[in-house]
Parts: sequence; structure tokens; C-alpha cells
Amino acid sequence: MNTSNYLVAFQGDKVTIDIEKTLNYSGSNWDAISSGNIFSFYMNDRLIQSFSTADVNPVALVSAAQHEGEGKGFVHFYSTSNADNFNRIVIEQNDGSGFESDNHSFHAGTGKFAPTLVPEPSIVLGLATIGSTLR
Repeated sequence: MNTSNYLVAFQGDKVTIDIEKTLNYSGSNWDAISSGNIFSFYMNDRLIQSFSTADVNPVALVSAAQHEGEGKGFVHFYSTSNADNFNRIVIEQNDGSGFESDNHSFHAGTGKFAPTLVPEPSIVLGLATIGSTLR
């Protein structure tokens, strides 16, 4: 049983996150991309896509010196159309010690995920100054 502040699926276990809304983005910090970790995305009971350790570990930007160099990183799942929108995420561990993740983020929406760019505060301040002097 997990009593920590983090989401963990231990060997042979899975955690299911059911969401009442349709999502087109999910991201989370995959703290240790250990053998047997699997992220699966569903629309109700229909599997949309699964990602395993073998898919993600080779492209992880950070790897640990211990545990056979397992990767770490923040991973993103973006929908590219209505066909891969989802409302359920299953996190499971089929081998090894555990699947640890945290800082989960979601975007409710349908269709392709299109992130909104937010300007840096200094740019906003500069635009406000220019706008006020052009009157």
C-alpha cells in the first residue's frame, strides 16, 4: 500500500485515473523510468496508445547513475485529432520495483492539442508601455 505523497504502482499493480471530461493532453514527471513501467491512454474502454519503458527510456534527457542508467523526465502525451482524445489513464508496473510519477497535468479539450503561448512578463510590460505611448 502506498502511503506517500506520490503516485506509485508497485510490481504487478496498476493505478487507473478516470476523468469525467475528455482530454487532449496529459503530462507528468516520470521519476524513474524503470523496467515494466507502462502508461496507457483510453477513451472509455478503447485503448488509444500505450508507452513503455522501452519507448521512453532511450530518449530521456536525464539518466541515473544507478539502476542500470534508467531515465527520468517530464513526459507529454498530445492528441493529434479527435481519434486520440482520452478520458482514462492507466499506470502499471509489470516488472521491477515500482512506477513512480508526480506533477500530473491535464488539458480538457477535444481534437488536436494546441498549446497556448504565454509571453514573458517583461514582454507584456513592454507592450503595455508601447500601447500607452501610441495614443
